[in-house]
Amino acid sequence: MSRTNEITASFRVTAGGGAEAVSASKTNASFTSGDSAVINGTAPNTTAQSWTVADFLGAGVAAGGVYFENRDGAIAITLECQVSSAAKVLLSIPAGGVFCARFADAVDVIKVTAASSTADYSLVFAE
Repeated sequence: MSRTNEITASFRVTAGGGAEAVSASKTNASFTSGDSAVINGTAPNTTAQSWTVADFLGAGVAAGGVYFENRDGAIAITLECQVSSAAKVLLSIPAGGVFCARFADAVDVIKVTAASSTADYSLVFAE
């Protein structure tokens, strides 16, 4: 089933340290996807919590888009998006931070790890 996904995002940095304030926004960026999955979870800080996309979207299906929200107010979460055993995107999402991307290569496995203790997150991926 084909679905249209719409995203609105804004970015703002206040002035300070000799730098001027910067802001940017993108309204109603959209892309078409098939099925999607939403996971509201808690990231451990020892072994990475791993999600195999095909387990949610079906055999042979990978994610083309990922939205990740770190819902913890104090702890960063490492987000790893794996497109093959050798090709990975590794990001540190700060407390309260959000990451959203549409990938040229489909993501097969997504892993999350908290920097310390545990941290709550929301993860959405779509084919």
